[in-house]
Amino acid sequence: MKLFAYYRSSTSFRLRIALNLKQLDYDIIPVNLLQSEQRAAAFTSRNPFAGVPMLEAGGRDRAQSMAILEWL
Repeated sequence: MKLFAYYRSSTSFRLRIALNLKQLDYDIIPVNLLQSEQRAAAFTSRNPFAGVPMLEAGGRDRAQSMAILEWL
């Protein structure tokens, strides 16, 4: 799993907590919101919401922290 996140994002932190509590292995892919990396074409093609967090798991991209928490 890959978690696309910004270190100061509370919604990203929420997912890191859940992933750690469930003891799931994941890699953090940093997305710098201050440099608008979330608006890059490569990112918005995968996440039309253009926000973090985004979780890549099982060949699918999932956005919106609460939806990801439900999926976990």
